[in-house]
Amino acid sequence: MKVVPWTVNRAEDMLALYEMGVDGMITDKAWILRQVLEEQGEELLPAGPCELPYHLEPDHIEAEDGGSKNGKDAAY
Repeated sequence: MKVVPWTVNRAEDMLALYEMGVDGMITDKAWILRQVLEEQGEELLPAGPCELPYHLEPDHIEAEDGGSKNGKDAAY
């Protein structure tokens, strides 16, 4: 059975799950997961940064509560 926990958004949790040997992780903060995996020596593709408009919009703010307000997702 494969184990893919979700939604893992804190670096500490990502590292703990990585060390447990999970098969994957679902996260709202892929850039944090990428950094954690790179620090563990994982070779990741693509090798360069990806520019996605979703995270480049001027009104983008990180929400810590994970809630949804006014029909917008938790990243706004």
